[in-house]
Amino acid sequence: MTHQATHEMAVKYRAIAMEDLQVKNMTRRAKKKNVRAKSGLNKSFLNANPGEVRRQLEYKGELYGSDIITVDPRNTSKICSQCGNKKLDLGSSKVYSCSCCGAVMDRDHNAAVNIRERGLGNL
Repeated sequence: MTHQATHEMAVKYRAIAMEDLQVKNMTRRAKKKNVRAKSGLNKSFLNANPGEVRRQLEYKGELYGSDIITVDPRNTSKICSQCGNKKLDLGSSKVYSCSCCGAVMDRDHNAAVNIRERGLGNL
């Protein structure tokens, strides 16, 4: 599945932007609080295998002529992709709503637009 998806992306897109995630740091064990919840989150995150996706994109990008651009992941979810306003608390909602410009969108979509824009800025 990973091979097929990364191949499609490397062939289809000239440039691919992705967050420069520190997988090792993100999957550290929880200390005393919420150990069970953190364990489940770590398993889900590692099943998605972002490190392997990145590795495959990098070598396939080189093979097929795509630029793989890594961007700083800080605040990609907190900054409004429409106006640039930074939201301090996102809460648990999957919907991003900006109090400054009134934009309402899926939180992951907002982050993806910010990642794309940062990546294009690094080209």
